[in-house]
Amino acid sequence: MALFSLEYSKSACLIDFISYGLVISGLIIYLIFSAPFIHRFEMLVLFVLGFFASTLIEYGMHRFILHGVQPFQCWYEIHHARPTALLGTPIILSMALIAFFAFLPALLLGDLLLAIALTLGLSCAYLFFTLTHYAAHHWRAYLVVKPEKMACQPSSFSEKSLVFWCYYRVLGCNFSYGDDKR
Repeated sequence: MALFSLEYSKSACLIDFISYGLVISGLIIYLIFSAPFIHRFEMLVLFVLGFFASTLIEYGMHRFILHGVQPFQCWYEIHHARPTALLGTPIILSMALIAFFAFLPALLLGDLLLAIALTLGLSCAYLFFTLTHYAAHHWRAYLVVKPEKMACQPSSFSEKSLVFWCYYRVLGCNFSYGDDKR
């Protein structure tokens, strides 16, 4: 497998999950032992903010980048043409994007511990999304609503349920059970 390949082997997929788990665990341990007690509430708020901001970021990426910008649209179409193939963002790219667009700006605007807390929230949400997305495509028996029954954003509704339903309804996406593929 190439370093920037979109198609994974099972072992590479597992390595991604384990790598994110290790990074997240390391950040949690660092914060527990490094953070002064007085900053813990601020860090918790930034963690939660990062977690929920990740949902909005993922929605925006899904809706506007994966559905409208090449080459991402093509990759997304390949992903849905082959839903059980192990296709995804290379870990080196996803970690670099999180570091560049989340950690670095937070560090420049605040301090190290608060930047880590925000990045930790984003990273936890990203890992949660990635695991849930994997499950949606590979563990079909556990889904209550099958993605192919959804007329809009097939896999996302089952992955984030209420949160995604709210975003899609507010931004005008229809969850009808028709052939409308938007």
